[in-house]
Amino acid sequence: MSTQTASTTELDEAQRTIIAKSRFTQEHVAPMLQLCEHFTLPKGASTLSIPKVGQMEAADLTDGVDMVNSQDIGMTVDQVDTEEVGLKVILTDKLVRQLNQDVWAIVGRQVGDAMGRKKDKDLIALLDSLTATNDGTDALTLAFYAAVATILNAVPAPKPINCVVHPYQAHPLKTAVAVSGTYPLPQAGLTVDMIKDWHVGTWAAVPCFEDGNITLATTAKGGMFSRSCLGYLQSKADGSERQRDASLRGSELVMVSDYEAFIIDSTYGREMHFTCAAPVTT
Repeated sequence: MSTQTASTTELDEAQRTIIAKSRFTQEHVAPMLQLCEHFTLPKGASTLSIPKVGQMEAADLTDGVDMVNSQDIGMTVDQVDTEEVGLKVILTDKLVRQLNQDVWAIVGRQVGDAMGRKKDKDLIALLDSLTATNDGTDALTLAFYAAVATILNAVPAPKPINCVVHPYQAHPLKTAVAVSGTYPLPQAGLTVDMIKDWHVGTWAAVPCFEDGNITLATTAKGGMFSRSCLGYLQSKADGSERQRDASLRGSELVMVSDYEAFIIDSTYGREMHFTCAAPVTT
């Protein structure tokens, strides 16, 4: 949990006679939450049980001969618990009184962005546990992209399948074709208005999305995965609360969520470990 308190310098900045409209640090888009399967923990429960059954085999029969072999349902059960995530901001009365903008609206957006970024990164971290498709020595080409899509189709991984990579990883794909986008946008359970800026193209029938929250280095680790590969379990939705502290002469804004990001079935996804170099502009 992080705590932020306004300093004297920050108060002086807020107390200018004329203050420019507050600027926000631009956030990266966060598509991961839209691309995984969602679960809700019912009231009174602390753990979600996710059963999975295996495959059965049908056999040829001979007329008049009894069937000897029986099939096993092959059920396994995964248990998932949630953990609380949150942050707190302290706003002094002086800051609230002398800032000529709605400081609560400013802070509300900041904590909301922080929570969204946290969830996105939690889901991104799971991609590193999937089987890698490259050792990070190659750039992501259309051939590699199609190969991973083919591997998942051969599993077979349930549809829909999507890919999320760092913008630098996606650049070779965009330059390999004359038109990077495929229209209309893929809908498949996604909110089109929310993903239209994330979608950079569809290749091998798999939509590709950019996510700058993926750690940037000489290589980066994105992923191609089925919606049934990753899960998001929510026990408590994002909730905020204000609390007055008279002796401090200020108020606290606290936001808390209770959730867990987890892998449902690792065979339904592959890590996209490829080079991540900035595009050449000269």
